[in-house]
Amino acid sequence: FMQLLLGAERASQMTPAAEVFEAGAKLTLSSDWDADTLSPLIKIETVLNRPTGKSFSSIQDVLPMLTRNPAELLGFNSGTLETGKLADIVVINENIFEIPSNMISTRAKVVMTVFNGEIVYDPDGIGGTPVGEYPALENSGSLSMVGFLIGFSSSVWAGISLVMLL
Repeated sequence: FMQLLLGAERASQMTPAAEVFEAGAKLTLSSDWDADTLSPLIKIETVLNRPTGKSFSSIQDVLPMLTRNPAELLGFNSGTLETGKLADIVVINENIFEIPSNMISTRAKVVMTVFNGEIVYDPDGIGGTPVGEYPALENSGSLSMVGFLIGFSSSVWAGISLVMLL
């Protein structure tokens, strides 16, 4: 998004998140939409593929920045899968740890969302009765995440954990 406004070179210098992470800071990759893409999958792909020296080295480092870290910093009892926590999860059709990092946003697809213990998005009926429909592709070629986040701001992602169908 920022590359369109500022150009690739300037946009890549705006947020030295990898350097801040390496210094030991607890980071989040959430923002108030529309300052950033709404899709967490696009965010993951983007921060793993920034210019040399500025990208994060592993998806294992990045996922907590979209799940556990924001939940902890906001004081939510969510962000990880544990007994007694809210059941907020998304189920993804592929294992994003095995997809090439530059293809996460185009290959991975959210197939079910459970929010506050209730299935709110499940177009294929994985959890029983189908709920919702798959979003249409946007002009940019990336998935519209409106159905995925059910119209909530991206801060809702703070409490969601990922589950990959293997």
